[in-house]
Amino acid sequence: MAAKAYQPGEPFQFQLTIKTLLKAPLIYSPDQEIVYRDKARYTYRQTNQRIHRLANVLETLGLSQGETVAVFDYNSNRYLELFFTVPMIGAVLQTVNWRLSAEQLRYTINHAEARIIIINSVFLPILAKLHPQLETVKTIVAISEDGAQLETDLPLAGEYEALLQNAPKSYDFPDLDENTKATTFYTTGTTGDPKGVHFSHRQLLLHTLSNAIAFGSYNTIGRFRSNDVYMPRCHQNRRRWVSSLDLKNLMSQHEAVLESAAFGIPDEKWGERPLMLVVLKKGFEGKGSAEDLKKYMRQCAEAGKLPKYGVPERYTFVPEIAKTSVGKLNKKQLRQTFTS
Repeated sequence: MAAKAYQPGEPFQFQLTIKTLLKAPLIYSPDQEIVYRDKARYTYRQTNQRIHRLANVLETLGLSQGETVAVFDYNSNRYLELFFTVPMIGAVLQTVNWRLSAEQLRYTINHAEARIIIINSVFLPILAKLHPQLETVKTIVAISEDGAQLETDLPLAGEYEALLQNAPKSYDFPDLDENTKATTFYTTGTTGDPKGVHFSHRQLLLHTLSNAIAFGSYNTIGRFRSNDVYMPRCHQNRRRWVSSLDLKNLMSQHEAVLESAAFGIPDEKWGERPLMLVVLKKGFEGKGSAEDLKKYMRQCAEAGKLPKYGVPERYTFVPEIAKTSVGKLNKKQLRQTFTS
């Protein structure tokens, strides 16, 4: 698309879109390398070419503006390429938190209305269980991390690197409005179903520039310089959360449990971990054990009702659970009682 010719005195309408982030490094540092562990090294010039090839792949697969691409991967060079490519063609990137329970994964992918899934082969067994329940997914592309043969019964459209290799190396990216939706993420559902949030091109660009300014302002260890590379962070770097409501609801389904509650208490390793309080039904007093309840919760996790990391380690039997004057769980009092 030809650039507009501005007249003297006419204000310059500059849209804050993600594709503008690539302009400076391609001009000033085209041969600087971006390194992914000991697995891949690409210059900005090569990365830009891969982004163009990826855009052609996605267009060939039928992706349209406004549609969503869900990604299961690590903080890799592919995630970086997708983080640029998907929003730059006008689509939406969904970073899938593969540590969620199967039910939460199903909910987030369906809620985001993902049309294409791009997935590291490590996570194919997870997707195989979910696939029959996914309502909008039409296409799956697999990533072979080390070039290994892909073994799955899922209907794959191809392997990521092979598709890129055969795609044209030039793509005409559209000029988008800066308020166009670019990415979407989901919480871990601490109070029910995971909640979705999206970011526009403008928000992501301003966030990136503000970080670059903040981290590069002082001559200290760790400051950003013009020859540094900043990778977008995905969910793996965030704290793991589990819904206390989910824990309570699952525990209450146990045949011996009359009432239960879950709340966080300090943990030396994780900062905070859930404690389960349990009131047993009449006739079950003295018959159940904490290990029995833990085994039950592990079974819930195996069934996909709860993330495996969310299974509580501590269970305490009590005659009653403290509540406020309106019948709600008195977490303040409980924390004071059980953390002292």
